[in-house]
Amino acid sequence: MLRLSEIIKASGWPKYSEVGKEAGDAAFFIFQHDHAKNMSNVLPLFIAAAKAGEADLTKAAMMIDRYLAYTEGVQIYGTQAFRKIEPGQNRNDIPLTLYPIADEENLLKRRNAIGMSDFLENCKRLGVEYLPIQMRSNYEPVPIKNKWIKAGYLL
Repeated sequence: MLRLSEIIKASGWPKYSEVGKEAGDAAFFIFQHDHAKNMSNVLPLFIAAAKAGEADLTKAAMMIDRYLAYTEGVQIYGTQAFRKIEPGQNRNDIPLTLYPIADEENLLKRRNAIGMSDFLENCKRLGVEYLPIQMRSNYEPVPIKNKWIKAGYLL
């Protein structure tokens, strides 16, 4: 991990054209499952590579969501879910719940713009029960923050 971080810091995100899709995606999987601090160091480079077609935009969206879920408890692309487990509960008995989605009204537009898979099918695949906004009496919109726009999080 440390060595990969050093290489990325010195050379940028591993580009598909230089290392191939498999190696480029391997770097994503390593950082996607790391701590937010380590993600924050490589996320701008990953986003730049994805926007240049040298990394997967949908994976960039997933890392953006994971980073925001870890640091702010929200997401932009609807890719992150969690289980709220109480002491004594079996993890597998608890359903997954989506982190709140910023600007949820425009979620499908954002996902479609970068070629992400169908949101409802993805929820079904993960076993997440999604309740549309209009069916939630307690729905409170979460706005997109300017700092996220400046950071390039809207792909």
